[in-house]
Amino acid sequence: LIVLSERLQEKVDELTSVPIALAMRYGKPSIKSGLEELHDKGVDEVLIFPLYPQFAMATTETILVLAEELRKEHFPQMQFTSVPAFYNHADYIRVLGTSISESLRGVEFDHL
Repeated sequence: LIVLSERLQEKVDELTSVPIALAMRYGKPSIKSGLEELHDKGVDEVLIFPLYPQFAMATTETILVLAEELRKEHFPQMQFTSVPAFYNHADYIRVLGTSISESLRGVEFDHL
């Protein structure tokens, strides 16, 4: 998971000029260390982008709750905005469909 997340961070970093920090709910780098990294770069507006396309209490909600707790305690000057669930967004579905189609190209399988 960390390797794929780091690759994604590198790609996003190449496409934008805003500071990017990788953080994980469980494990390292932690959400606190990600916020510290952004704070040290002078960031005061943070877009939290959970990497799950669907909303789930066990994942998305715990990330947002913890981030808010950390903000209140350590980074009160920061403002958070979070990306809502995007599992049904047309662009996400198109990109996912294209990726699946490309992966299956040339694969023989039974159509029963």
